[in-house]
Amino acid sequence: MVRNALANNDGELPNDPTPQLGTPASDKWLRKQFKWDDVEHLIKAGRILSLVYDTETTDLNHTFAALTQFSGKVQTLDGRIIDQLKLDIRVPEDVVVSPQAAMVTQSKPKELYSEDRVPVHIAAGKILLFFRNPYRALWDQLEDHKLMVKSGKKKVEEVRVYTIESEDHTKKAEIRLHQGGKTLSYQYPDENLPDSTNTYHDSDGTRWKKIAAPAMTEGYNNRRFDDRILWSFLHRSMSDEIFLTHTKKFRRFRVDTMDVAKLVALLDEGKDNGFKTLKVENKGSGEEYRSFKLSDLMEANPPKDNLEVGIDEGIRMPNGSEYERDKAHADAGYDVDATIALKAYLRKRAPDVVRTMEINSDFDLIKPFLMSREHIVEGRKTIDPQPVLAFARSIYPNKASLHFGVCGGINEEIEERRQAVMIRTDTDVDLAHITYQIDGKKKKLFNTPGVLKNVPVMSVEELAAMFEKQKEKPDPNFLFEIVDLRKNPPIIPAEMAYDHGKGEGDRDKHETNRRFVLGDEGRKFCKKLMRAHSMAMPAMLDYKAIANPQAEEHLFTSIAQPKRYNVDMGNGKTELLAECVHAEWVKALRKNRAIDNVLRRAIKPQTIEFENRVDTLEAFIDRMKAVNTSLKKYTGKKLPLPDQSFTPRKWDVKPSKGNPGVPHEVTDEECKELTANAREYLWKLRAELMYDFHDNSGRFTVQQNTGSKEEPQWQDIPFPVINRMDVTNLNILTDNIRTGKYRIDMEELDWDTELVARMFRDAKYVEDGKNINRVEWVKQYWATRENTSPVERDRQVHEWKVWEEDFAALRALRINGAPHLDVEEQRWMTAEKAKKEIIRIEKNLRPGTDIPAEERQWGGARHICGWQARGSGNHESTQSARQRPIG
Repeated sequence: MVRNALANNDGELPNDPTPQLGTPASDKWLRKQFKWDDVEHLIKAGRILSLVYDTETTDLNHTFAALTQFSGKVQTLDGRIIDQLKLDIRVPEDVVVSPQAAMVTQSKPKELYSEDRVPVHIAAGKILLFFRNPYRALWDQLEDHKLMVKSGKKKVEEVRVYTIESEDHTKKAEIRLHQGGKTLSYQYPDENLPDSTNTYHDSDGTRWKKIAAPAMTEGYNNRRFDDRILWSFLHRSMSDEIFLTHTKKFRRFRVDTMDVAKLVALLDEGKDNGFKTLKVENKGSGEEYRSFKLSDLMEANPPKDNLEVGIDEGIRMPNGSEYERDKAHADAGYDVDATIALKAYLRKRAPDVVRTMEINSDFDLIKPFLMSREHIVEGRKTIDPQPVLAFARSIYPNKASLHFGVCGGINEEIEERRQAVMIRTDTDVDLAHITYQIDGKKKKLFNTPGVLKNVPVMSVEELAAMFEKQKEKPDPNFLFEIVDLRKNPPIIPAEMAYDHGKGEGDRDKHETNRRFVLGDEGRKFCKKLMRAHSMAMPAMLDYKAIANPQAEEHLFTSIAQPKRYNVDMGNGKTELLAECVHAEWVKALRKNRAIDNVLRRAIKPQTIEFENRVDTLEAFIDRMKAVNTSLKKYTGKKLPLPDQSFTPRKWDVKPSKGNPGVPHEVTDEECKELTANAREYLWKLRAELMYDFHDNSGRFTVQQNTGSKEEPQWQDIPFPVINRMDVTNLNILTDNIRTGKYRIDMEELDWDTELVARMFRDAKYVEDGKNINRVEWVKQYWATRENTSPVERDRQVHEWKVWEEDFAALRALRINGAPHLDVEEQRWMTAEKAKKEIIRIEKNLRPGTDIPAEERQWGGARHICGWQARGSGNHESTQSARQRPIG
């Protein structure tokens, strides 16, 4: 029994409760940093686990880069590392490794393509499991702490009890895990809350509230880099759950430790005992700046010899050792340990700041935090609207500053984004009189020579131009700050900044500017400001704007909210498309998207592909039943039947009158056999369902059946003809669409189909001593498939020969790039780009550069990266790559 998550019978921690999880890093030093008061807000919210993760990639390109490493560790609030995941992932053969990335991660690209590394679909499945159910490891370790309770409609179920206790043993919280860790419950004292599916009470009257098990997700620069890489990676792996890192649906609350570090550094006094940052020189401008690289922060705050000096001891790794820079990036797991150590040190230095950032990770709490503040005056609760706040401004790549301001408004109408606009109150001139230069190339705030205009009376268009200019060339003194509410904005109450010695002397100025914003003129100004923000925000990129878009680019270019079309009536006038046609199109589009999501749930990477566990098998069976129900609902079809059953029998002896029966217990050998059958069925689903995806673009037509019901002949009806119909005919049009006489015909792409085909291509691995090649498997599957006509079998076998040709063409396209584009214009890393990068690196291979000495000893970048072996292919085969519709 692993007791590292529990107190022993004496209420004391065991001397060395190291998790029995292979060879994880010791967390002995980390556990000494635990303080109940610093994490009590997380205990009350049930967020008792943190998922800390890091990635290493082939490139910095969020869309096309491949993962080479993923490392994640599951940490409890009291500092215990209870689970970990370490993956060395195989790079697909059509991805070119950036030489700079190879240098940073100390990798040899040839080795990254080795079949000894984890295949992409297995890696995706393990990453999904890591984020989806981190509590399963805790559930397994609480085997000796079972409890049977009645929860929800008097149902008796097994729970496992996790107890967290304060360092002085005066406080204790009990958390109950349900359903293998998928949900948890905590004590809820509200007596007015009735028993329901999500609440229950014990025999002694103690009330419990059940929620989906929440967790914090943490990394270093994860919201700008790692998360985007993961989303694209999971999308390419056909997962329907790509935003597991931070969405409310999955009860994941994201904190970027880099943002926390910046905020703490900006608030810190920076003296001998302060939180330090290294000063680094910008090689281009010669200007010094504070570096917030993880390795620089770790080196700037080293541990001291005296371990009894408390807060001044600096940062230690979780096992108490000193940070070693040469291990950074070479091992993602080491970067995870460094992130954990830095976060623990930040919490020790500024627990109030870390607490606020963790609370801000809840999207439901950040909105009221920005717009109002409760406080007690003479025993009465009062609410101050739009309080003064302090926020960190970061300007890429290396500028960070602290400012004060109020929230001018929150914009939730910008497609899928939720953003707020902060108005600075720490200005040299009162907001009511602040001016802006509106002519000439330079546009600066405050009283500068030239044509000036008072900002509060500027038009919406002029304000939007200010935002546009800030995007082009960021000004650190800009009057406004756009914050994304879903990205854990670094904002704290102004009073907290005052307590840290920042801005306290300017309280009156902040309050004067706040009162202006709350006044009539200020409210009018804020309304204009939010309209300007909407105008200036870029729309989500449409796939039609990309020349020859690739499957990887589908994720962030799909239609968010279908817009009404303007139809050219042929007489020089345009009219909006008829509302009924637009409504039917939206309905059909949503239905097809729902079908595609169901298909993704069916064929995405599954836990059964790498685990032999009864609960894993049962979860797969339940998922297939749910998919089958949804597929039947939307299409009337069912999933194909398995060739070999993977459902264990339920009873050894069936129950009868007076006989309760004997339930069947699945043995390890039986579980292994059934799981193998389930894996084969999953690949069968991928083969059978890959052509059922829609991938609808933004184009569609209305078609009329000019033939019979049995032999329909569909012809397009021009939109102007539809729009010329009178009101009576519009009703007929609606009826005809719904009865099938007319139909909405949407343009369909084959992105998802290609991604499924690539799953087969990349699935080369060894299983039970056998070499598995899924492309050969699928060709054999179709060649010998029963209950299929010879014509259909031949067609499917031929189709897979075409796919193999496409793979070769795609590989040539990715390695050599599009033939009509220059090297630097290619959207992904190509062999020619890599060669140019190698030349730049070799020019810098001299003493005094930022290339570590051990990397220079490898014999030069060209030898390290080995590009001669990866640069095969020609432009002729590139031109034969599958072309996609453009615009």
